Amino acid sequence: IGQTDSDGNISYSSAPDFAIAPSSKNKAFDERAKLKIVKIYLLVQNGRKDRDYDFRNSPESSSPSSYSFSDNDTSPPISDSFNLSAITDWWNYRWKLIKISVVPRNLN
Repeated sequence: IGQTDSDGNISYSSAPDFAIAPSSKNKAFDERAKLKIVKIYLLVQNGRKDRDYDFRNSPESSSPSSYSFSDNDTSPPISDSFNLSAITDWWNYRWKLIKISVVPRNLN
């Protein structure tokens, strides 16, 4: 989530605080006005299962069961990882990261 700070600069957070009291309509308006961009990261399976392929040997695999990524287009850069261990035979699949950026409109 990209929000403007008090100087008008966009700052990014992967865990923004949108807790707004129900009676605070002005605060809700202010928070919506600060929201400038939403970035979504989707990790998707790329192709069919390949028993001869081992994702653990690929450059994207940073630990035994995760896919790590960094987005240096943000300030500060966003880094995170997806835990793949809940997926059966996850290492026999190729994975692709899809980045979606959305500029919200008409929130006021």
